[in-house]
Amino acid sequence: MENIRLKYRTENPKVLLSKSICGTIEQITIYTLQGSVKAVKKYWSEITKTMEHLLYMIYQLDVH
Repeated sequence: MENIRLKYRTENPKVLLSKSICGTIEQITIYTLQGSVKAVKKYWSEITKTMEHLLYMIYQLDVH
């Protein structure tokens, strides 16, 4: 979520106020996305970039 704030801060300074976070509880991934539906659609490509790595971490798969 920090990457989204940093990447889009010049385009939309309001993104710096976002309280969006991501985390896990056991093997459940939780994304809280604050803002408009339009914003979520716009930033979705940034979010999906993290999902593969997150799954590797949750299931303790060493792919390095």
